[in-house]
Amino acid sequence: MRIAQTALDHIVSPLSLLTSLPFTRRRIEISAAGYALFPIVGLLIGAILLVVDYLAHIIFPSTVSSALVVVALAALTGALHLDGLADSADGLFGGHDRERRLAIMRDPHNGAFGFVAVATILLLKWAALIPLEGWLRTGSLLLVPALSRWSILLPMLVFPAARDEGMAVAARSIFGWSQAVLGSAVTVGISLAIFWPAGTVLLAPALIAALLIGIYSTRRLGGVTGDVLGSMVEVNEVMLLLFAATSVSHPWLT
Repeated sequence: MRIAQTALDHIVSPLSLLTSLPFTRRRIEISAAGYALFPIVGLLIGAILLVVDYLAHIIFPSTVSSALVVVALAALTGALHLDGLADSADGLFGGHDRERRLAIMRDPHNGAFGFVAVATILLLKWAALIPLEGWLRTGSLLLVPALSRWSILLPMLVFPAARDEGMAVAARSIFGWSQAVLGSAVTVGISLAIFWPAGTVLLAPALIAALLIGIYSTRRLGGVTGDVLGSMVEVNEVMLLLFAATSVSHPWLT
C-alpha cells in the first residue's frame, strides 16, 4: 500500500505544482522523479485544451475559440506562470541593483512592465492560434505545453538560485541530470509522435529561449527564481505557437 501511495505521489506532485486541477489541491512535496514528468503534465494540459477547443468550435468561430483556449490555459495553471512572468518583467527590467530587483519581484502588486508582458503574451498566443487548423492545430495544442514545461529542466540545473528559498532552491536540492535526461527522452518521443519527423526541431528554440532568459536573469539577479522559470514557460508557449503558425503557409511541421 505504501509503495502504491509513493508511486501515486510521484505522479500527483508535478500536477499539484504545475496545474490547478481539483484533484491536485493537496500539496505534495515534489520528488526528483516528479520533475522528469513535467513534459507529461504539459501533454495532459494540452489534451484538456483540445477538449475545450473542440467544444468551443461547435459554437464559435476560430477567433473566439482560440481566445477561450488561451483563457483555459491560464485557468488550468492557476495563472501561475503568468504571475511569474509579470513578477519577472517588473524585477528584471526595473530596480537599480540585485536586492531591489528581488524586492520588486516579491511585491504582490504588478508594475507597468508586468502588465505589458502579460498583455503581450496573451495577445500573441491568441493571434498565433487563430490560423492553425487540422492536425497542425491539434498537434500544437498537445506539444506546445509539453515542450514549454520541459524547457525549464536544464535551466534548473545549470543556473544558480537567486534566493535562499523557493522553487529554484528546492529543485536544485533533489533534481539531477538523470531526471533531466529522462524528461528529455520523453519529450523527444512526444515530439516525434505528434509531428513526425519535424517535431524535434522545436526543441532547440525552446531550450535556447529558456537558456537566454536564464543568462539574463543570472546577470541581473545572480541566478533564477521560480518566477523566472515560470516566465520561461510563458515565453516558450508563445514562441512555439508562432513557430507552428509559420507552418500554415509553408508546411514543414505536418
